Amino acid sequence: MTGEWPPDRELRLGFDTRARLLETVVLVFESGDEMLIHAMPARKKYLDLLP
Repeated sequence: MTGEWPPDRELRLGFDTRARLLETVVLVFESGDEMLIHAMPARKKYLDLLP
């Protein structure tokens, strides 16, 4: 993983294998590599972002 520093960060919402809604933070590198750096149950403030 080389290139731009710091890499972009993305907040992502998704479901785990037990259908629990999670919020995650992923580092996205110029190379296309991704690194998950944070995961927790989604906070209420993000639920309004879902359709």
